[in-house]
Amino acid sequence: MLICINANAQENFDLTTDIEFDNYDSSVDFMSDITSEVEDMKIRLSEIVANPININTATREELEDLPFLSFSQVENLLEYIFDYGQFKTIYELCLIDGFDKETVRLCLPFFKVEPAVKKHYLSFKNVKKYGKSNLSVQSGGTLQKKEGYNKGKYLGHPYSLNVRYSFKHKDFSVGFLGAKSEGEPFDFKYNKGFDFYSAHLAFLNISEYLKGIILGDYRLSFGQGLVFKSNKLFNSASINNGIVISDNIKPSYSKSETGYFRGAAMQFGGKTVNLSLFTSHTQYNKNEGYHRTISDFEKSYSTTSYLLGGNLSFSGRHVKIGFSGYYDFADKMFNIGLDYRLRIKRFNFTGEFALDKNMRFATIHSVSAQCSDILSMSLLLRYYGKDFYTKYGNAYSRNSLKDETGIMLTLEFLPFRNWKWLFSADVFSIDFIKSTIKKPSAGFNFNFKATYSPSGNNIGYIKYNVLSKETNLTGDDKIKKTGLYYKHNIIMNYNVTFKEQINFRATLASSVYTLDSLNNNKHTSYGFLLSAGSGWQMKNRIFGFNIGASFFDIPQYDNRIYNYEPSNPFNFSSIQYYGIGCRFYLLFKINPIKNMSISTKINHTYYVDRQEIGSGNEQIAGPRKTEIKFTLNYKF
Repeated sequence: MLICINANAQENFDLTTDIEFDNYDSSVDFMSDITSEVEDMKIRLSEIVANPININTATREELEDLPFLSFSQVENLLEYIFDYGQFKTIYELCLIDGFDKETVRLCLPFFKVEPAVKKHYLSFKNVKKYGKSNLSVQSGGTLQKKEGYNKGKYLGHPYSLNVRYSFKHKDFSVGFLGAKSEGEPFDFKYNKGFDFYSAHLAFLNISEYLKGIILGDYRLSFGQGLVFKSNKLFNSASINNGIVISDNIKPSYSKSETGYFRGAAMQFGGKTVNLSLFTSHTQYNKNEGYHRTISDFEKSYSTTSYLLGGNLSFSGRHVKIGFSGYYDFADKMFNIGLDYRLRIKRFNFTGEFALDKNMRFATIHSVSAQCSDILSMSLLLRYYGKDFYTKYGNAYSRNSLKDETGIMLTLEFLPFRNWKWLFSADVFSIDFIKSTIKKPSAGFNFNFKATYSPSGNNIGYIKYNVLSKETNLTGDDKIKKTGLYYKHNIIMNYNVTFKEQINFRATLASSVYTLDSLNNNKHTSYGFLLSAGSGWQMKNRIFGFNIGASFFDIPQYDNRIYNYEPSNPFNFSSIQYYGIGCRFYLLFKINPIKNMSISTKINHTYYVDRQEIGSGNEQIAGPRKTEIKFTLNYKF
């Protein structure tokens, strides 16, 4: 994952934050899942930019909220403050082990330097004086009519609608979200207005020992994610690869209808002991959140969670031990976990052990180190036992948190000035039999990424990935046979900004997919993508736009390529390219009055290899697809 933030991000964070994910060899459904999670993260980061962290009073939890900081960097920063006292300037970050020029640049929008003062607790007078409100309205849809509307299957209109309001102060927040997708009805016959609602009320820093209370929707993360982790995000282009570095309970802002908890959570704590208690009664949608047809509503809310759980942790300067667990009264099941962190000189150790109700076992461990000024490393080992079951865990895996064993090595190397190289190699075996492979299997995943950043206005990289796994062969004569596939991806990208007003971005990507049936019968297919875009904004930032085009030749679905594309504020857009054709987009933003922004994105895709797009109710007649997205954002 690459996060690029211009030096002026405090003023224009929503357009200059660029979060790009590695290509995933996974389904569109998985990318849809992480899209909402990335959008949730972008909202949290924008709140930090609006209220930067005072680096002289920063807590471990606040630092761990920044996804571009590694475990070692967080530890080294806290160690620096302990040894040398308060920062005089933000650029002292350059003196800390592991903080290269690029890391310091990323930190700038999120930190401020002020003298440390006596800690203040929740004061509604300060909340009223310094709190800020944000109202966001988003809508969009596809101009071409889909089969679901033509045949009268879809009950709603062909547009989405999301309304989000939040009031935020460092010690208090309240939020509300109402969301409906394209095709879902906005009525009270099938829905209660919106299809999905989310709300929370959070009180933080209440007293010396009461850290916070959250009512409504919240998300959990403890240990390494075997028992609790509310999202699937991992920083795959970092030394953090596969390692979870944050323990927290956070309000949920996401429109994703999975992964959240609805109820109440409380956090107590002192210098060494912290206790989190939570309860949740949540109904999750089994049909991935879509409720567009009558049959969708018949299947809705088929999964209910009613749990009581907690986390108890003991921490010192270089060590932490935590205990997590819950009991789900709906499923009559539980998970318990023991996690740890330990720092010995340059080495950081993390890990977790977990059990389910049948005493089936899973464990994950890592060691990371800042070996020298130019070399960092991490080693991650995992073993998820036979039929181990965790309902709310999302620890690192290549398949699921059961019947998997693996080891992953990651190296980060600074060979020359302005260069960063990252290598990772993951070897794994999977005993779980699923639809894509009818027997126990094995595989490996290798990544190399070389990043060049001569200045804050220029950054480029070349990335290579190869994934190999066993898979079922299709066809009447192959019904009981399996083969081995290799998928190679190469991506070259360069971004340049001129005078903080004009930027240019270009991407060249290719994919090679080889299926070996193990009898010397190999099939190889290729895919190519060329994408370029440019943006401009006025000096006073009243108006700006982005425009871009992509040309792709990817005849086989196995060669599909994901590529980042600029989108409306707080939206994340990773486009899946498959087929032969071209795509164009135009994104423009205007600030008609102070603190208000209006942005609209129009994108059009044309295929030369088909006369219909999609399938089933989502099918569009013809080779063209045009989408429009609109966002209004107002801060007050």
